[in-house]
Amino acid sequence: MKRFITVLLCLIIFVTTLSGCSEKTIDVRILSVENSPAATLVHMLEQENNKSANNYISSTVNLPNRVRNLIADNECDIAVVPVETAALIFKRGLTDIKVLAGISTGGFELVTTETITDFSELKGKTIYLTDRDTIKEGVFKYLLSQYGVNPFDEVTFNYASDTKQLEENILKNEISFALLTSADAAYIKNTIKNITAFNITDKLNEKFKNPSIVTYCVIGKTDFINQNPKAIEQLLKDMEESVLKSTDLSATVTLAKKHSFLTDDYFNEDFITACKADFVSGEAMKKKFSAYFKMLTKISSSLIGENAPSDDFYFIAD
Repeated sequence: MKRFITVLLCLIIFVTTLSGCSEKTIDVRILSVENSPAATLVHMLEQENNKSANNYISSTVNLPNRVRNLIADNECDIAVVPVETAALIFKRGLTDIKVLAGISTGGFELVTTETITDFSELKGKTIYLTDRDTIKEGVFKYLLSQYGVNPFDEVTFNYASDTKQLEENILKNEISFALLTSADAAYIKNTIKNITAFNITDKLNEKFKNPSIVTYCVIGKTDFINQNPKAIEQLLKDMEESVLKSTDLSATVTLAKKHSFLTDDYFNEDFITACKADFVSGEAMKKKFSAYFKMLTKISSSLIGENAPSDDFYFIAD
């Protein structure tokens, strides 16, 4: 009898050990662009509260265009980037990535110290941006042309190093117009008394009924996705839960600064609200992204290429 009990205990220990091995934690290296809607994902990084089977190793970069090289050099498994960055990475030959989810639907705004009610009033004006050849610039130029303004001859475009510089220049009355994402515009509208916003997304609605806008997405290396299906399944669940938790604005800002997703007080609760966090994956994601890319290719082939990314661009779980 004693021998039977001893054997039984050994079997229990053996099975328990096997069970523990089958639940091995997977390291998932996530690269994010700082001061972006990626901040809505920080709740999943709190390991003491995180019951995930994944171990998330997070890092940030200050510019989206740095992501391509870091992915190619195998410095990350997952990256959170602007949709246009993901599309251009795919179009320019780094095809061993797939988009896993969308996380933000914020639009674009023209903040100004003047009163503007129509695009025609922008003739002869100088518009400032932080980046060249972005989707927001392309969309804005398209809308100018649609409303009778030549974006190449009748409007001047200048560029600043970052949004903080634009804010300082507006405060000094050195500039009157800045084209920004809704998230970046949120802070400026709440800190500069005489500022107003001309909503570019509303004007886009007039040309494309209910345009599908997705500003930030999650991409992953194809090899990592294929080799770790359970980890990817868990990742998507954790990201969706984190996006839902981001409605707790105070906690989200605190955690985002703790994990270096937001760098200073310039990025606050208004910024998180204006990011319009909205998690979408699977077939719903593919439908939303495809509609957005279709609109962009109609606007200009320079935005993401002459054709929208193929079906290979999307990860759809079996």
